[in-house]
Amino acid sequence: MSNKSLDEENLENLYHLKIILSLNDQTIEKLNHKVGEIIYKKYFEKFILIAHGILTKKEEDFLEKIEKDLKLPKSLVESITSEISTNYIQKYVEKLINNLILSPEDERVIKSIGNNLNINLEKSFSDQIKRQLKQLKSYWALEKLSLTTFEPNIVIQKSEHCYFKIASVNWYELRSVRQKPSYYNTNSRILKEFYLNTGTYKSMNHSNDYMKFVDKGSIYLTNKRIIFVGNTKNLNIRFEKILRLTPKSDGIEIDKETGKVAVIQLPDKVDEFALILDRLIKDRHI
Repeated sequence: MSNKSLDEENLENLYHLKIILSLNDQTIEKLNHKVGEIIYKKYFEKFILIAHGILTKKEEDFLEKIEKDLKLPKSLVESITSEISTNYIQKYVEKLINNLILSPEDERVIKSIGNNLNINLEKSFSDQIKRQLKQLKSYWALEKLSLTTFEPNIVIQKSEHCYFKIASVNWYELRSVRQKPSYYNTNSRILKEFYLNTGTYKSMNHSNDYMKFVDKGSIYLTNKRIIFVGNTKNLNIRFEKILRLTPKSDGIEIDKETGKVAVIQLPDKVDEFALILDRLIKDRHI
């Protein structure tokens, strides 16, 4: 960063242009603003990238000097900084979303960048981005924090703890038989990516040739099994029997060691159910 006053050279050049081309003061002012806009943009973009969105006092002072030396209108400077800052924070957040992670530290950094660059975070993100950030925050908690237990309204074993319950669940079975893995083979990243990009839940709309309706009822997740309490029958799947989870827009398919594939259709909280189930299955081996 040069200490030389930026207007000394630029304004001198514009003065020579004014004489040579017989330009009026209004035209010179426009040219000065155009040159200043290019210079200010260049340095502001450079500083943001170097400082990772958190400008230092030295960088802020230098930008203020450019603004003063080139006599840039406040409105022009605000327009430049707003556009570049918004683009920066949007790209930063998009990278987090693509990496499928939003930790408390990531949230802190986003807020710090917003405060430092004077960005209105609420207005900077689309509804889709805000929804995905909210989901990723929830996913981080489901994966990293202790799961909350509660006393269910059904009888479970003394060694069992209940972590999830939801009513109005439809239980189906696939009519066809398909090849199964030899051990539990589900990547939580696949689950997160699917539900993060699904958006609103949509009905599976499978034909009767594809799957058979079994019953409707409530479903529970304990540290040992899936428990289904239906209107006409009760079912359960022990975690050691589960080989694969396949996400669906409004539910999940569960491949087991024996028997037909179970298809569970939930009214909501599908992603929460899937991630808790995946964690509980994997926690058995810890």
